[in-house]
Amino acid sequence: ESYYAYTYLGLAIGIALIRTDYFFQLMLRGAYLLHNNMLKGVLYSSLRFYESNPVGCILNRFSKDQQVVDELLPLTFFNTIQLLMMAVGGVAIIAMTNPWITLILIPIIPTLL
Repeated sequence: ESYYAYTYLGLAIGIALIRTDYFFQLMLRGAYLLHNNMLKGVLYSSLRFYESNPVGCILNRFSKDQQVVDELLPLTFFNTIQLLMMAVGGVAIIAMTNPWITLILIPIIPTLL
């Protein structure tokens, strides 16, 4: 029986690593595209924009926005999706274990959305 437990553990770890790598590659691609779009926006701005805003303020805003996209947003989004999937999985297991629970869940689910 320990063979099946180790196989399941290996599969779970492998899938988690693949999922995490794919997610962060997707976030990296999104951050790259957002950086390029922000850079185009700054580079193609009118001269009036540069006259009214100091270079330091533009650079600080640009770097702060990029830092949020690079560091804070992926972790928050990853945790949100993970917790949502855990909640859906828990409800699905409960519904499979006791089908009568689905009668109670049907009116409750629209109130949560």
